[in-house]
Amino acid sequence: MRQELYLWKSVAESAKKALGLRYRLLPYYYTQMFYAHKSGTPIARPLFFSFPEDPHTYGINTQFLIGDALLVSPVLQPGATSVEAYFPKGRWFNLFHYAEIIEAPSGQEITIQAPSDTINVHARGGSIFVLQNTTTASLTTRTSLEILAVLDEEGNATGEVFVDDGEVVEMGGDVSEWTIIRFTCRIEGGKAHVRAAVVNGTYWTDKLVVEKVVILGLNSGSTSALPTVHIENQLISAGKVLAGKASSSSRGRFDSVEITGLSQSILEKFHIRIDLV
Repeated sequence: MRQELYLWKSVAESAKKALGLRYRLLPYYYTQMFYAHKSGTPIARPLFFSFPEDPHTYGINTQFLIGDALLVSPVLQPGATSVEAYFPKGRWFNLFHYAEIIEAPSGQEITIQAPSDTINVHARGGSIFVLQNTTTASLTTRTSLEILAVLDEEGNATGEVFVDDGEVVEMGGDVSEWTIIRFTCRIEGGKAHVRAAVVNGTYWTDKLVVEKVVILGLNSGSTSALPTVHIENQLISAGKVLAGKASSSSRGRFDSVEITGLSQSILEKFHIRIDLV
């Protein structure tokens, strides 16, 4: 019996959304594979693995984490349109609907809606993700990237991405060419600072280009309609201010900022300053 996804419209729509997000998250998955290779940490893991201080996570077997920053709460019962999900302490942002934010000051079980075409995937506040905007992973063609910073309660976020040619036998080996880029985002004095620092920059390609930056979780009313963007590329461009357009919007209880029109190599050290007010 044929089982191709496109044979059923509802299945095709669900698969398109889920697989589309998975392709966008490929840089994150690849980075988790690097750490699994180097230290043995599982890519998919139970909640207690990343939240051992929370005893409520010990018996949960209906949710799981991808890395320590993505929480997946799937539907496991036929016909169910809602899910009882536990959210450990912190902020959690729905990756399909950024305006849907769950705040759990001390860990909380919540009933969340589960439409038939959407799986609940939440990003942990305090995390930075590198998302790709294409459905291929080839390094022979230009790949458009997006930096998504999801702020915690203190207005901070961190993250990193591992990059190599995808063909080396050993990821991060002593004789391999590879690079890790570590990102930080911090809100200070009415300004947002997004910084990238290069670690072990032995791998280089001009095909991985950041074209967009999104910051979620800003305090409501803390941004103007058109924030000002300053971009310093501290390696290749020697401090040259590059192009970039910013806009802000309200997403539920929080504001967000989106910077577009960039053309910044992800393999260079850079600093983006956004004047929010």
